Amino acid sequence: MKKKLLYGLILPLLAVVLVSAVAIYFATINVTFTVSEALSTETVELDFSGVVGDCVEKSFDVTNDANSDLPIQLNWVETSNPNGVTYAITDMPRTETLSNGINTITIELCYDSESVIGEVSGNVILSRGEGDIIAIAYFTQKDTSTWEHIGETAEITYSVTGTNFIATGIPEGYTLIYYPNTEGDDFATNIANVIVLSEGSNEIDSLPLEIDVGDDYCDNGFNPNAKVCNGAKLWLIPGNEEEAKATLSSWSEPETYLFETDLITYTKTA
Repeated sequence: MKKKLLYGLILPLLAVVLVSAVAIYFATINVTFTVSEALSTETVELDFSGVVGDCVEKSFDVTNDANSDLPIQLNWVETSNPNGVTYAITDMPRTETLSNGINTITIELCYDSESVIGEVSGNVILSRGEGDIIAIAYFTQKDTSTWEHIGETAEITYSVTGTNFIATGIPEGYTLIYYPNTEGDDFATNIANVIVLSEGSNEIDSLPLEIDVGDDYCDNGFNPNAKVCNGAKLWLIPGNEEEAKATLSSWSEPETYLFETDLITYTKTA
């Protein structure tokens, strides 16, 4: 009767673009991603056709599935240039903000007029930008036999990044909790690791915690509209902290709980 939860490792690097370029006549940028929270893209191959002295521009799409804008930083790190090709990756490093949905990122590679033929390899690294990020988490009652959304709803504002996890707008009469799904999905162990989150600032490590091993949230059949597949579950349980813990421990009246409508993540920045 209990629903399993999903875990995904939060990484400081959101994505790495692998770049391989052959100078002067043509270049190929093979773009692959190691994706963590909120970002996704398909592996693509960008075929550059250029001659000496040309600047060649190519674009690829990145999807931001978070419920907020995500500032990112782009940096170029050369890993191989055995022939000493002279080139430039334009406007690197730089900062961009990815809005919710599909975003197009453009890379421009310029060859020097004195360049020799040779292969250049490197990485375009997309990392989380500066500044704290907030988002909105939505909650709903659920039919615990099907996990379909029913009845009452609520929302809170929470930190996606920051030195402390800040939650605001917790509805009166409810306690906000983080429920981790631990190894083996033992309910008693899960309950023992529940964390109560107060209105305002909370001192907590990045979410999900390392002990949270997840349950294939986006593919378990219960969450067809999920956008964040790797993350933490926040629930709103009726009552004060003591009452909420007692209710949750006995799994009594779960029809009164307000469950997550998607997973969230929080990255502690200091």
